Amino acid sequence: MNEQTTGEERSGGMSWGCGVPPLSEEGMRVYKWGLNGDGFTVREAAAMLRVPLPEARRVVDELRALQLVQSLPGEPDRLVPANPDLAAAGVLAPIEIDILSRQRSVTRLRDALTRLSPLYQASRSGASVEEVVDVVPDAQSVRCLLNEWAVRCRAEVLMVQPGGGRSADQLREAHERDLQMLERGIRMRTLYQHSARFDLPIREHIRTLREAGADIRTCEVLFSHLVVFDDEVAFIPAATGSGGAAVIRGSAMIGFLRGVFEHIWTTAKPFVPHHLDDQAVTDEIKQTILNMLTEGVKDDIIARRLGLSVRTCRKHIAQLMRQMDAQSRFQFGYLAGRGGLTRAGRTPA
Repeated sequence: MNEQTTGEERSGGMSWGCGVPPLSEEGMRVYKWGLNGDGFTVREAAAMLRVPLPEARRVVDELRALQLVQSLPGEPDRLVPANPDLAAAGVLAPIEIDILSRQRSVTRLRDALTRLSPLYQASRSGASVEEVVDVVPDAQSVRCLLNEWAVRCRAEVLMVQPGGGRSADQLREAHERDLQMLERGIRMRTLYQHSARFDLPIREHIRTLREAGADIRTCEVLFSHLVVFDDEVAFIPAATGSGGAAVIRGSAMIGFLRGVFEHIWTTAKPFVPHHLDDQAVTDEIKQTILNMLTEGVKDDIIARRLGLSVRTCRKHIAQLMRQMDAQSRFQFGYLAGRGGLTRAGRTPA
């Protein structure tokens, strides 16, 4: 971590990019304090903040860069707060112009690349290749493609999200992308695993999407990540293990993936986020754990398939053993088999 990042985190400031410094908590304090007087010096600011002079000078330089303070006429060392509305115009206008310029550049480049797509597809068709699979090796490129196809999507998107929780960055990016599609009237259906029901950020994410029109269900085990846009393109994980994806085009392969999705969808349970204690879902999870245990599957593999942490998985196992009064895994398996509980769709009473 570099010194600038460390300083921003220490001050609690927000970085605006484009060479503009963050407005730190110390800067806010000095600005508010300065409003109550007839001007101040760096040395007086240091005394107020109770910090060394170089640190106070850094804070004052920050306020100068943001045009929030200015020198008194004839007294260059004495500062007074400036109008923040004028400061905003002076500081942010160049940034806004730069953003608009970058957006126009992105649009021009996207249009140019889109014009090349028919040529690429025609070359594949000329080679009599009906099904096209392109491997995108890195996660960043995959995210860019997902965002691109989300913008181009016209009617429907299908998504399969195995596992439990997702990182804050992944969730934030997906949340924004999904809401933009829903606002355009795109039909969205998403499958999660049951374990997602017990993850607070996921529940909040889903609550917002459902209010915007998304249809979301969960089941015990899912086969893989999957995103399908308009039955035109599908994204599945690449075998590289580096966050890449295989991007699939072609009616036969996408039709197969849709068929798998629809098969799971019919048996999955609707996800209503405020139903925190869904006993039926918990029983399904325990039944699946019971079945896998009697088949000799290890705890970490069970946890991975169900999208649970190993700790949560072992907690369920301990509960099952207590319910059956089993003193060991061997006795537990014997009692479960003798009681006909495996594959029976019911957990111990």
